[in-house]
Amino acid sequence: MERIGVGIIGMGVGRRQAPGFLADDRVSHVVLCDNDPERLKATADELEISDTTADWRDLMARDDLGLISVASPDHLHCEMSVAALDMGKHVLCEKPMAMDLVEARQMIAAVERSGKKLMVNNILRFFERFQYVKQLVESGELGEIYAAEGDYIHNTLHLIRNGWRGPHRHSVATGGGVHLIDLLRWIVGEVDEAFCYATRGILSKEEAKSPDCMVAVLRFKNGAVAKSMTNMAAQRPAIHNLILYGTKGVFINRKPDGILYRGESSEAELVTAKYAPADTGKGLKGAAVGHLLDSIEHDNQPLVDVYEGARSIAVCDAMYRSSVSGQPVPVEEP
Repeated sequence: MERIGVGIIGMGVGRRQAPGFLADDRVSHVVLCDNDPERLKATADELEISDTTADWRDLMARDDLGLISVASPDHLHCEMSVAALDMGKHVLCEKPMAMDLVEARQMIAAVERSGKKLMVNNILRFFERFQYVKQLVESGELGEIYAAEGDYIHNTLHLIRNGWRGPHRHSVATGGGVHLIDLLRWIVGEVDEAFCYATRGILSKEEAKSPDCMVAVLRFKNGAVAKSMTNMAAQRPAIHNLILYGTKGVFINRKPDGILYRGESSEAELVTAKYAPADTGKGLKGAAVGHLLDSIEHDNQPLVDVYEGARSIAVCDAMYRSSVSGQPVPVEEP
């Protein structure tokens, strides 16, 4: 594989991706982009990178860049990703891939006409613990999964009140809960229908477009059901709450270790697989970088390609529409 130049847009989350790119020998150089000159300079100095720009469009025109990381605010993901793909560049897109299914379909079309790869940085698929749990399910050790819980519990009130999230995010499920929606889809199966309620715990309508808590019941095509809550105002430490109820056993994600039961009278088995990616030296947001570069080098589809990303957005879209209408909403195919 010829070494590839990388442009990173957004020095918030993008800063946390950078170690993954800088540590990979297949990356020739990295260019940083942010419209905040102070943050851009501080990050460039910290990473010892001299090549920077304040205009993301500059990256699109550069022939020496073959991959663009879109780590900008959510509402810019579609525009920037489509522009990069149309300029013949591969894309690492931060979650959520898109604001809604309309944008997700635009991104699918851009991938198909460009022939380039887009990977969504849904990082939970790269956590050792969840990879272990997926293997448990696929091997049949838990039996048939008939019910589940997948909750994104993370107090982000300071970010919502002090930045772009409040004015631009119409759904906290799309903005954060998509992590657990993607995990449920990956482990349990495709979702057929969503029924969702939303409520305001702490945030006022003046502070944020979206209520800070959304709770949905999901029906899967294989007959399983799940509850999924996104709670951005929870007065407790953050947790990716995943519970799988199988006909032979139950898995519960906790800190520091998960718990596995193999029957109603069984003793709890600790699941000590890391609640983190295998290579933590690259950081949480940089953990999937090597996988994307492998996909480019060997011309394979990445684990969370544009279609996988779009299917998770489709579930979040149905949840949002249900929360507005008060009715169950079928999940559309991207």
